Amino acid sequence: MLTELRIRNFAIIEQVTLPLDEGFNVLSGETGAGKSIIVGALGLLLGERASADLIRSGAEKATVEGVFDIANLKEIAALADERGIDVEDDTLVLKREIAASGRGRAWINGATVTSTVLAEIGRQLVNLHGQHDAQTLLDGESQRRVLDAFGGSVSQADLVRSTHAELSAVRREITSLSARRAEAEKRADYLRHVAREIEDARLSPGEDAKLEDEARVLENADELRTLANSLHELLSGEDTSVLSQLGAAQRPLTSIERIDASAARMQELFDTAFYALQELAQSVEEYAVYMLDTEGRVVSWNRGAERIKQYSASEIIGKNFACFYTAEDVAAEKPQRNLHEAARRGHIRDQGLRVRKDGSTFEAEVVLTALRDAKGNLRSYSKVTRDITDQIRSRESEAEKIAAQKASKAKDDFLAALSHELRTPLTPALAAATYLEDNAEKIPQQFVEDVQLIKRNVQLQARLIDDLLDLTRVTRGKL
Repeated sequence: MLTELRIRNFAIIEQVTLPLDEGFNVLSGETGAGKSIIVGALGLLLGERASADLIRSGAEKATVEGVFDIANLKEIAALADERGIDVEDDTLVLKREIAASGRGRAWINGATVTSTVLAEIGRQLVNLHGQHDAQTLLDGESQRRVLDAFGGSVSQADLVRSTHAELSAVRREITSLSARRAEAEKRADYLRHVAREIEDARLSPGEDAKLEDEARVLENADELRTLANSLHELLSGEDTSVLSQLGAAQRPLTSIERIDASAARMQELFDTAFYALQELAQSVEEYAVYMLDTEGRVVSWNRGAERIKQYSASEIIGKNFACFYTAEDVAAEKPQRNLHEAARRGHIRDQGLRVRKDGSTFEAEVVLTALRDAKGNLRSYSKVTRDITDQIRSRESEAEKIAAQKASKAKDDFLAALSHELRTPLTPALAAATYLEDNAEKIPQQFVEDVQLIKRNVQLQARLIDDLLDLTRVTRGKL
């Protein structure tokens, strides 16, 4: 029962509170007094379409609020509870607000609700009768209740309602369990993938120590350059180098062997030593180590740098090392920024594309070290370069393989989920069609063929979905 209606800034009404008593209440007045406006406000409260035109001129919003006593309407209290609305003291307070922007809001007992929920509960509280209005007759739920009451089937309807609620709860539980199972399978697939990655990496004992050794080589670029240059000078420098001295020893050794044939063993030992030192000298030359002045110009060049970058010493010494960078890096002033950063931090490690003499590029890992004198003044830079193109390609190939595996798995997961979603509604449809076919004598003859056609189509769709499920199992290796 509506016990009070409060209206604010609605149409021509600024504010009014209308208390109502139990039983028959009459609103009377001459034409234009506002009777229809009050009925219109009540209709708005019950979920009718809202418009900003209903707001009183000069106001920012219109509000309609109604207080209802539902002590004798337990079904409405149950409906409100289903919608998450608390009911206290057998009272429902419906409120609706329209803003000047046209946006509306609604509340029931202080809880925000949609206009649909407001209308659903409002129709159970008030039935408006006008020239063309009878809201209850337009509501399907109300029609069913009237029909059940007329047929004396209220208890049966309650039983069906409770049974359906139990069935819905079981279906929700099945859906939840299916989702948890799918999540468990997804997690298991992920763990299997991780295990495969670990296995494919073929990690070996001591590999971490090897990586640390490589890092130590790069971080000690200056000392490496100094030692490599000193060793190269000793082995194969000018006339005083070890190889030069050994070359000079070849002539008297040959004379000794010519005089004393038993000295052939000495020649073998000499040849072994000479070739070993020659190989050592070539290995030292493999280090791509070179020096830069404070402006970035190349001032020294070794055989390793020549091998990687294809420049000879005469071609590159005196040129700025920016010629090893791509045009994009040069435009972004990366060479200068690297020099400044190395001078500030002592040394930097960089990785990216570098350019050879012939214009081809390669992936390089570089350590640039600032060298200072005893007073701390910057005197030069040393640079060590490693060609890591093959390593990068190997990692990219592995990443592409993993991405392809993930894409394939995502496709299989989608197909499996789609198949389950399509299969679920077909089960009750097939059961209903089978029931009707088995009880053909209870339905009109003209519908029998339609029922059989429906059953065949449902069975065909079910088989197609089962085939789709089998396909996902095959691609996952489960069938």
